[in-house]
Amino acid sequence: MSTFTPILLITFNRPEHTRRTIDALRVQHPPLVYVFQDGPRQNNESDREKCRQVRQVIEDSVDWPCELHTSFSEVNRGCRDAIIFAITEVLKLHESVIVVEDDIITSPAFYTYMCKALEHYKDRKTVFSISGHSHSPNRFQVPTDYPYDVYASPRLFNWGWGTWRDRWEQTDWSMSYYEGFMKHPYERQAFNRGGDDMVPMLVDEKEGRSSAWDIQFAFAHFRNHAVSIVPCVSYTHNIGMDGSGTHCQPSAVGSFDYSLLNQNDCPVFLDNLYFDSRIINLLYSAFARKKRPKWQKLVNFVARKLGMEPPFAIKKRVYAEC
Repeated sequence: MSTFTPILLITFNRPEHTRRTIDALRVQHPPLVYVFQDGPRQNNESDREKCRQVRQVIEDSVDWPCELHTSFSEVNRGCRDAIIFAITEVLKLHESVIVVEDDIITSPAFYTYMCKALEHYKDRKTVFSISGHSHSPNRFQVPTDYPYDVYASPRLFNWGWGTWRDRWEQTDWSMSYYEGFMKHPYERQAFNRGGDDMVPMLVDEKEGRSSAWDIQFAFAHFRNHAVSIVPCVSYTHNIGMDGSGTHCQPSAVGSFDYSLLNQNDCPVFLDNLYFDSRIINLLYSAFARKKRPKWQKLVNFVARKLGMEPPFAIKKRVYAEC
């Protein structure tokens, strides 16, 4: 069996997006590629034709020397279950995987960065995932004096990412924890450390209003006191924010300069894992639906003046490893 870390490309019915994604991957020449395609929805001839076109794109475009494995389903599992199935199947064969969906443009340094990060953190069991994506500097910017090229995040970013079999297997897809978790407000507050949309996304998933998978994997991070490693500058860009995907509704993304993607294939990794309070606060603010109440800020201010631990502050060091 190949010892290379595989790229898993997950596709459905977007031939042009798929072609552009593969064009970006071709620059990197990943030597081991799996392609999983979900099947067309029932009685949907448009899906059937577009799925056929995607298969043709794969046949024509994956043209560099590599070990290619394809799985084309005739059954539509849906966005959530198709992705879980694909990742689980590849991780039956490999210890780790790099996942790219069919609307993700990757930089020429993406594959090298991901392989190095997966190798660097493979024995750090409190790292559950490696992200290749980081948000636009217009929304979120790491402080300029931060000394590393990656940071520890309580939030998973899945626009080009990777994980390991032993971490993935710790996800409870049945959500058996849900009732107990929802009874504890402090646990909910802690889970929302990555943004106050985290718990609502989990509720939407449980109550059937969402077909996402990533919020459940994010909860596995939380439940196991684990983090995701995120680059300070993004190695990926999502071209699917045009209404063409299940969870990619139209947005004013505008044009994107692909030269802005991270070209660093020798990043400085963070070894002493901790949450940097500045980054976590910036991250929280980027995803917060509402600002922290002024009374909480006042309580924090008074607590600091009195030499006490501010009760509503995000702790700088959540845990550390020897």
